[in-house]
Amino acid sequence: MSSNKNDGPDRGLPPDIEAAQTPQKKARKTRASMPVLSSEQLAELQRRIRERLDYVGLTAAAAAEMAGFNHTFLNDLLGGKRKKSLSQGAVPRIALVLRCDAEYLMLTQPTPKRDAEKTPEAKYRGVLKPGGWDEKIQMDAVIPIIPSIVIPGIVLNAVYRQTDETLAGEGIHAGEFLYTEKGAKSADGDVVILKRKNGALLEFSARVRVAPGRYEFRPAPGCKLPPEPRSGKIETTELGVVRIHQNIRKKIA
Repeated sequence: MSSNKNDGPDRGLPPDIEAAQTPQKKARKTRASMPVLSSEQLAELQRRIRERLDYVGLTAAAAAEMAGFNHTFLNDLLGGKRKKSLSQGAVPRIALVLRCDAEYLMLTQPTPKRDAEKTPEAKYRGVLKPGGWDEKIQMDAVIPIIPSIVIPGIVLNAVYRQTDETLAGEGIHAGEFLYTEKGAKSADGDVVILKRKNGALLEFSARVRVAPGRYEFRPAPGCKLPPEPRSGKIETTELGVVRIHQNIRKKIA
């Protein structure tokens, strides 16, 4: 499993995120803020962002976090709290998540993409909540795979988001995105994504396989583990083997 060693030289950022920040750094030297959009321009930008959110099947909060921003970033723009255009550094990162050209979000291009070049994709299946037993179906959206985390010979097909410190001992922390390999068979020591069923209730979590059919957390000191159900039989299914974990938002902050 990799924690993404192919990072850029500046603060450990992936190369594509680092490249996206370069014009932003230059812009800071020449201007203190981005221009305020006219009401017509703001309405058009909001329309385009909503259109792309619907296309990729993500909420504004999820898309903002995947691009490395606070979860309110896009909601503030869509709700009219933010009147300025997206910064030069933010545009490529938001466009990557929304699977469109940056120029489309800069309102200089009428269509989302200039060409039909295929971007590697993975399915975002939602958050992992150990002990969060419920009947809700997890979100299933398609998102791009950031080029800097592509591993030759390995197909990444699903992404999950960790929400706690139950795997801190494996270097996986709250807020990280966990990428699983398509068709991989787990071995002892692998971090795997589990679907656990107890009657009508489901729980999705990431744990370390210690033996066939046996899985454990590796929590941080002081991390309280979720209690197991007091009754009912738990059926466990492996959904994938984690090959990469990455917290883009933490690196950018």
